[in-house]
Amino acid sequence: MILSNDTSAGKIIAQAKGTEAQTLPGIYESLEVQGTLIAEDAKKADGSGSWRKISGYDDAEITVKLRLIDNPKNKTTRFDYLSRLSGIFKKIGDDGKPLVYTLTHPQLNAWKIREVLFLKMKTSESRDKRILTAELSFVEHDPVAAKAEERKANKTADDGDTIEETEVPEDSEKRLRRLGDKYE
Repeated sequence: MILSNDTSAGKIIAQAKGTEAQTLPGIYESLEVQGTLIAEDAKKADGSGSWRKISGYDDAEITVKLRLIDNPKNKTTRFDYLSRLSGIFKKIGDDGKPLVYTLTHPQLNAWKIREVLFLKMKTSESRDKRILTAELSFVEHDPVAAKAEERKANKTADDGDTIEETEVPEDSEKRLRRLGDKYE
């Protein structure tokens, strides 16, 4: 599914492969991206001080905020819009896994984020206003950090001693015994 922001019209559009584009209900308020360094604190062996082991970056988290309001023209309430919004993102693919969404936005392009998974949706309503605020959270999917960790794990496995089975000619045992006799 592709999710893009049409900033000129103030809309966010979602599209699954092979389907029509869907405009997300609501008024676009903000987009927030958060990236976190993976660092582990460790004490030095001699007991004085500590150091940090840097492992890369964690998956980026993306938050999109929308305002849902009643539309008296088409007799649609904010709760109807909320139901529609929930239906767009709470889908499971044919393989039983959550759908992967492609996000397109200048801010996300600068972060080099393309694919995300829908993580959660949080809504809140003001007591005196007829407005719902929807907060959609996504997490980066297949990020660079995971690929780097996978390469590192593969490299470590390749560097380890491996025992390969090879065919040994039948007469090699005799040859080894003769060589052993010469060097003993």
